[in-house]
Amino acid sequence: MNKTLNYTTQVKVQTSASEIISYLIAHKARNVLTTADGNGRITGVEFQFDAGDGIRSYRVPIRVEGLLRNLQDDKGIPPRYKRREQAERVAWRTALMWLKSNIALADAGMAGVDEVLLPWMIADGTGHTAYQLYRESLPAIEGSER
Repeated sequence: MNKTLNYTTQVKVQTSASEIISYLIAHKARNVLTTADGNGRITGVEFQFDAGDGIRSYRVPIRVEGLLRNLQDDKGIPPRYKRREQAERVAWRTALMWLKSNIALADAGMAGVDEVLLPWMIADGTGHTAYQLYRESLPAIEGSER
């Protein structure tokens, strides 16, 4: 069984990115924008939501390198799907599914939007996400358990 969801997608990166933007706007996100690497590749999406107690900013990075490694390491995936361009298409399609699933939880009243998007919340003045801050503090957290 292949471990990479959507690995056969042929949907263009720009199409998936546009769908993400449209979906976020339809769900009342503010200031939706894409980030780019300066080489013509879009690398993520940033947006804001009203969390009920204030506006929160979020950044969802599209990490193609890890996905490309998964495609290349998976013996069950044909070689034609093990290229960077394919990894980019898969990464953006998967990000769209992830955002839709998580926002659906908030829409259904099962969680707050800030709860489901917490790892991607921009948490400080340096632009770090909550997840990045957690990873940076992990050694201190693990050290306090000893």
